[in-house]
Amino acid sequence: GFMSWLLSGDHLHEAPFVAAGRAAAFPATCLLTILAGIASWRSLDRAGSRHVVFANLATVGRIVIGFFGCAVGLFGLIFAPRNANEFKEAIQNMGGSPWSIAAASPDIIRFRGDVTWGVRDALEKALASNPNARRLELDSPGGYVNEALAVTAVVEQHSLSTVVRGRCASACTEIFVAGKERILESAGQLGFHRTRGITWDVSPYETKKSDDQVAQQFRGHGLTEAFIHRALGVPSNQMWYPSAEELLAAGVITAGPAMRPAMMN
Repeated sequence: GFMSWLLSGDHLHEAPFVAAGRAAAFPATCLLTILAGIASWRSLDRAGSRHVVFANLATVGRIVIGFFGCAVGLFGLIFAPRNANEFKEAIQNMGGSPWSIAAASPDIIRFRGDVTWGVRDALEKALASNPNARRLELDSPGGYVNEALAVTAVVEQHSLSTVVRGRCASACTEIFVAGKERILESAGQLGFHRTRGITWDVSPYETKKSDDQVAQQFRGHGLTEAFIHRALGVPSNQMWYPSAEELLAAGVITAGPAMRPAMMN
């Protein structure tokens, strides 16, 4: 239904100007609904003064208007932060995407930037155009958990290896861990913390659900329980950058700086 569609964020796969228009329509619709309710209330006041029957009907009408007015106000209050974030992102994307995906060589696809809506689709298109690609090079501060998990499905489907030469943090690590081989170069860093909501309207239940999804994904790729517990225990406003030795021992990487010759085979 509408609510699941809104919460999923799938509508943000649209062109930026369409997403911006849709986001702007939300407060406009709420405002028009409230104004219509006020106008109807005043009309019922005038009608109720004519006769006792009209007065009774007007009272019922005002109760109905009051109920729906409260419902619209509550709905707007709950979704206003999410809607504002979507509008801001759509406006920013009009000047260019906050990420890029391109072929660095016949066998390497390079992703840079934030993990936001549309990355999964762009990766699928890049792989379709470069069928010999076997590695995905990552350089990202993180982004949306749901989109990162969608990207991991593509990485797994194509049996891609993942490589980090710079920084891969937060939601980016979910993509990295999905790699067939997981390679960390000498200057590379992997940063971990627990998930966080985009806006204040995300409930603790939703945050825990996201943490559980990430834990399940990490577990499915062989990471140790001790590492998963520590990584998802880091507050969302902090970042933990484990050493290459810690990452190798926990099964996060299959090749690190000291293993570079083997990595190149």
